[in-house]
Amino acid sequence: MSLWSHVFQRLVVVAAAPGVFSFAFAQTPTPIDEISQHLAGMKKQINDVSVGVAQREILAIETAGTLDRAAQAETRIDAKQANWDEAVGLLDGFREKNPDQPRVKEFQLQAAVYRWAQARAWHDQHALFPADPAIRAHEVSALDDAIARLRAVVSDEPGVLPDNIRFRLAWALADRADLEDAKAPTRLARDEEALKLLEKLPTEPRLAGYHGLIKAELLRRSGKLPEAAALITEASKIDPPPPEAEVLDVSVRVLTDARKYTEAKSVVNASKLPPAAKALTLARIALAEARAPGDGGRAAAEKELLQQVQALRILKAPETRIALAEWVASGVEPDDLVDPEAWDALAEGTEIRGDSVKAAGFEEKAAARAEKNGGNEAAAGYRLRGAGFFFQAGKYEEADALLAKVVGDPHAGASRPKAGLLQCLARGRALAAGAPGVTSQAYAEALDRQIREFPDDPTAIEARWLLGNVEQARGDREKAKKLWTAIPPTAARWIDARLALADAMRRNIESQFATADDDALAPEFAAASKFLTDSQEAARSRAESDQVELLLREARLELVPKLGKPRQARDFLDRCNGMNLTTSQRYRARLGRTIALAALGRYVEAEREAQQHPTWADPASRPDFLDAIRLLDLCASNSPTDLQQRRFGLVVRLLVQPLLREGEDSALDADQRSELTFRLARALLFQGDPRGAQETLRGWSLPRRTADDRLLRDLADLYSRLEVYELAIDVNRLRLRNLAAGSPSWFDARYNLALTYYRLGRRKEALQLIEGTSILHPDLGGGSLQEKFIRLRQRLSTAQ
Repeated sequence: MSLWSHVFQRLVVVAAAPGVFSFAFAQTPTPIDEISQHLAGMKKQINDVSVGVAQREILAIETAGTLDRAAQAETRIDAKQANWDEAVGLLDGFREKNPDQPRVKEFQLQAAVYRWAQARAWHDQHALFPADPAIRAHEVSALDDAIARLRAVVSDEPGVLPDNIRFRLAWALADRADLEDAKAPTRLARDEEALKLLEKLPTEPRLAGYHGLIKAELLRRSGKLPEAAALITEASKIDPPPPEAEVLDVSVRVLTDARKYTEAKSVVNASKLPPAAKALTLARIALAEARAPGDGGRAAAEKELLQQVQALRILKAPETRIALAEWVASGVEPDDLVDPEAWDALAEGTEIRGDSVKAAGFEEKAAARAEKNGGNEAAAGYRLRGAGFFFQAGKYEEADALLAKVVGDPHAGASRPKAGLLQCLARGRALAAGAPGVTSQAYAEALDRQIREFPDDPTAIEARWLLGNVEQARGDREKAKKLWTAIPPTAARWIDARLALADAMRRNIESQFATADDDALAPEFAAASKFLTDSQEAARSRAESDQVELLLREARLELVPKLGKPRQARDFLDRCNGMNLTTSQRYRARLGRTIALAALGRYVEAEREAQQHPTWADPASRPDFLDAIRLLDLCASNSPTDLQQRRFGLVVRLLVQPLLREGEDSALDADQRSELTFRLARALLFQGDPRGAQETLRGWSLPRRTADDRLLRDLADLYSRLEVYELAIDVNRLRLRNLAAGSPSWFDARYNLALTYYRLGRRKEALQLIEGTSILHPDLGGGSLQEKFIRLRQRLSTAQ
């Protein structure tokens, strides 16, 4: 398919009755608000059977034209296609409702024009993104539909309308043939059919020039270059002539096919094409010459090709992608002695066409050539890009090996720190993908080396952030804190580090609720609160969104039961509501306020908010919803009174039940649904409905992901409350297998296992468990845990 401009898309299609129908030439894009203002009213008039069919036909065409103008004004491909689809649907719908309409052919022609326009848009998109096969499939489908519609109404009759139909069918056939292999029988058949359709000259003067250009293109394909050249000359003299760009496009193809490269360049250089279009056309001429060298030889053609590509790169024009992709598709590869820039350009084009691994190989050739020229720093840059292509292709081991060359080269210059960070990322991705031989230790070492070797480089900030996540996952909060607090307030990652630290401090406090006294947790809570206050002060010069996130964290901390101040949390959230919030932030603030109302004893208001939750829920924020439910569960299980526990349970039920009833429409994954079902069962139990809790758990299973200790502890607690002690024992044993011996949670699991043995009447096993624990750890965990163990041992001794 030729890359003729969008002027053709707006070509006139003149109706049989002038003045009644006008398929306009160039159409000024209509503002978007025209659609919203006019479409609804026009569609209503189109369907008004009290109006004559002829008048409603005019309205239908005008409405479709409005949608066409909207499509042309759109920059997003999906929006363009949607407008044209609607235009075609409107015309087809009118024909179906009015089978006796007088102008069926005009409607089919206009619908075919819109389908052709869709194909053209897809073609332009494919030129930019040739690696996406779906784009070409869309183009083929649109052209096939256009051809079918036009074949249904084509005829040999004279007149403006039949001329238009034959012309459009010939054009669509030529475009469709160009999508097939050069020697495919169907391609040749379509070209021949198109030429036959163009045998009669059109009676409409505005079609004559384009008619000649299409015929010239078809003759060029069949090798009849002199006839094609004559037609181009004739078309350019017609009044009005086709635009210069359209004439030039076909003319250059004919000249390059005739190997008249110097003449082709002269024509282009003398034209008034925009700089990017001129550079692209000259690159195509150079590419054709490189495939079949002229007097200047292949080396000169390749040099010219590279110059035009570099000119496009300087312009930062989208035509750069087209030129590079066409270079790769041609199969022309530079000589090994050519400058490395040629191999680099070929690598970029190869990546555009979807072969990142091959692109990496070309970058290595560029690097090798650069090294021969003494450009070690340039060679490092090419290898860095090659590693990026490997990374993009998921070849992390190959990327790691290539990056090691850059990182280990003291002459690599600015590429060294970038290569070091990319190597870290490659190891992280390989680790996540389960690649053999890649360990978390190797990943952490790479990050640590990045920080040590490039402490002042911006890449060290990202390395600190990533290594902090590694240490956090390992359970070393202090190392994570040290790394994250070293990130300067001016860095983009500063807010991420602050939020991660705040969340980690809060989670640590909540995880100790079952094992530590309130007095022991108070200092940690105060430290977390001060950290957030200091962070908020430091964030005054940052974006408002960062300040909102810190306010939300402050509110979340104040909602921690027994330690926080719900009234203060509500005040923080009220401050948020006076700021510019994203959808997610607004949703989290409202969830927090609902919990604060319940914690303040304003149960009716909290329950009303929970009942209305489906009207203000944000499906994209399901993890935040799950966190809110966990917090409500924590509040209920630590409530000082039965009334408060019941009301917290009711809020959970009102929030969760409607969501679970939505089924697949709830946007919940399997793990989220599993945990929410479990939390609902606990809520019912808090409300004093054990039978409802049991029914809720019927057929339930643990989330497929590794369940954390908090969920397992709550599950064991649920089974104990339901007096299903055997299952509680199994869950506590699972906790012990997962936990580090001697940790507070490990002592808690041992204590709860002993308590469950006691409740089940297995006193000997309970006593043995306590004694065994005291031998290994005489302090029995210390604090409140030690007191619990001692009291239970006393009860067991008394019972004996």
